[in-house]
Amino acid sequence: MNFFSEAFLVLFFALILFYEFSKSSTQKLKYLFIFSLIFYSWGNPNHLFYLILIICGTYLFSHLIYRNKKFGAVTAGIIFLVAILAVAKGLATKTNNAIPIGVSFYSLQAMSYLMSLHKREVEKITFLELGAYLAFFPQLLAGPICRVEQIVPQLRKLTNLKRNSMEEGFIRFAVGVFKKVILADYLRVYVDLAFDGNFNNFGPYWFVIITAYSLQIYFDFSGYSDMALGLGRFFGVILPENFNCPYYSQSLTSFWKNWHKTLSYWFRDYVYVPLGGGQGKTLLVFSNILLVFILSSLWHGLGATFLVWGLLHSVVVCLEKLGKGKVRKLYPLTMITTVWVGWIFFRSHSLPQAIGILETLVKGRSYNSFSSFWSPYSPLVYLVLVGIIFISSEYSLSLKRKLKRKTLPMSVKLTLATIAFQLAIFLGPQAQEFIYFRF
Repeated sequence: MNFFSEAFLVLFFALILFYEFSKSSTQKLKYLFIFSLIFYSWGNPNHLFYLILIICGTYLFSHLIYRNKKFGAVTAGIIFLVAILAVAKGLATKTNNAIPIGVSFYSLQAMSYLMSLHKREVEKITFLELGAYLAFFPQLLAGPICRVEQIVPQLRKLTNLKRNSMEEGFIRFAVGVFKKVILADYLRVYVDLAFDGNFNNFGPYWFVIITAYSLQIYFDFSGYSDMALGLGRFFGVILPENFNCPYYSQSLTSFWKNWHKTLSYWFRDYVYVPLGGGQGKTLLVFSNILLVFILSSLWHGLGATFLVWGLLHSVVVCLEKLGKGKVRKLYPLTMITTVWVGWIFFRSHSLPQAIGILETLVKGRSYNSFSSFWSPYSPLVYLVLVGIIFISSEYSLSLKRKLKRKTLPMSVKLTLATIAFQLAIFLGPQAQEFIYFRF
């Protein structure tokens, strides 16, 4: 179910009525949990099986871990969750069906809870709290990947809706809808045309196409995150930020601190640091980095293209560790080049296609058959320019917030958000699923 579909809006307003007339925080939490289950099962009821299985399994293993501090209980719990994730992705690949949406996200949340409980970093939570934590509908389908300590304390203190929270939530939600529907989905039309066609026909225009995809995946994924944060804020729940102007990062290492931040922090805290992190001999540190990126590529998909994408990023991050002095001034260039080339593998259907696109870019093969379509005045060029202007304005606003400079009044923000939302609803193309629903 899309956040901007008619079905969602109807159910959402029904939720608000039940939520507002609930007398206690527990009652409000129950309604949020029930709504989240309905929301998740709407598109494909079969997918609800995986969510319920992970909630119940995690709750049972949390009992074992709480009673027994030995490593065996948490190990069994992690194996159980990894097995479910592997089965879900394996069956989807074998049967050529879509994987259960969000399973890659809420399974990592379940793992983080079990590992944190084992370390006694968090207290044991009730079944309702666990269910609401894993199934909280704003971030259920594609993150942000939350921790128990970030969300559960807020879910325990739910109150009636407040005007300032609703206003801030709507503004963030409207920005996300605009980024997804107007920017990402229109870019997708041209990107899909290129990747689903004969790559030889596009020649040097692949530079524009890959740039378009770089913008598309950012607007698509960060747009979902904005919607999730907006809906969470609506109920007074503050979810963790997932993006921070990643294309303005000064190195590839900092790019991964600004792109899909919650996934990066998850691998840092539960894989990289336990293995020793950046401590120890250089070879060991590089091995840790390599393992993290391999696991990250497998989390995204089982194809060879994802593996090459992960290896490319891991090699450049390792090289950055060795860089000193004036070499560091080249990091912004190496970052954007690595990310840009990496997206070719990430988006391609196969390794031969990705390699073919790179060869076409290098050799400049003929593109006469599409020259009239891919002219400098093509709509794609305008869309790319609009996208670049948009991320530049985001960067400018983020600098103002850091410097604590005044921004627009709330009334102006609400007006602009309303216009953006209406433009997305009335001018946007047919609704497309989010890219990260595939992972």
